[in-house]
Amino acid sequence: MKNVKAILSIIMAVVLLFGTAVTASAAPATTKAAATTTKAPAKGTSGYPIVYMRGSWNPLYFDVDTANQRPAFNSTKIVDKFAPIQDKLMSNLSSLKFDAVADDIIKLLWEMFGNIRFDEKGKSVVPGNTHDVGNYKFSGNSVFFAFDWRQDPMQSARDLKAYIDWVLSKTGKDKVNITCISGSGQVMLSYLKLYGTSKLASMTINLTLQKGTSVFGDLATRKLTLNADALA
Repeated sequence: MKNVKAILSIIMAVVLLFGTAVTASAAPATTKAAATTTKAPAKGTSGYPIVYMRGSWNPLYFDVDTANQRPAFNSTKIVDKFAPIQDKLMSNLSSLKFDAVADDIIKLLWEMFGNIRFDEKGKSVVPGNTHDVGNYKFSGNSVFFAFDWRQDPMQSARDLKAYIDWVLSKTGKDKVNITCISGSGQVMLSYLKLYGTSKLASMTINLTLQKGTSVFGDLATRKLTLNADALA
C-alpha cells in the first residue's frame, strides 16, 4: 500500500507541475516578440502604460546578458526524454512494480528540472538562473513583466511593485493598466494584498484561481510538501 501511495504522490506532483503551464500557454503568441525596444514612451503621452504579466512557466535563463545565455530547460525535449523509458514504465506498471516506476519517474524529472530547483531557503541552487530577459524593454506604450514562477507569489508581488515604480518613472504617469494570465494573476492578487490599488488604472485577470495563493507559494518554496504516507 505504501508503494501505491508513493506512486500516486509522484503522479499528483507531476499533474500540479504541468497543470500550471496549461493556461500560461494560452497567452498571446506575440507577447514574447513584442518587447523589442528599450526606449520608454514619451512622458505626458495620453493613456496609461500597459503592463502585460506573463503566466506561469515564462522562460527562465542561465547567465543572462552573457555570451553563454541559454534557456534553463527546453520543454520540447520532454517527449524525447520520456520515449526511451516508456516501455519499461508500462511493463513495471503492469507488473505492479511501483518502486521501479517511482525511481524512473524521479530520475526523469530530475534530468528535466533539477537545474532549476530551489534549496530549502527558496534560493536557486544553480547560479545564473533568472526570469525572462525582456522585462525592461518597451514596445510602444506596453511593457512585459515576467517573474520567477518558482518563488513565493508574495516575493514576486514585491518584485512587481519595484517594476511598476520603474515603469511610472519612465513614463511620467502615476498609474498603470495591468493584464495578467494564469499564475501571474496570483502574483497580482498578492500585490493587491500588499499594496492596494493606488497605482492601478485598471486590472484584468484571466484564467487565474482566485483562492489558494498562499498554498501555491508554500508548495513552491517547500513549506508544503506532498507526502506519500499522508495520502488516504
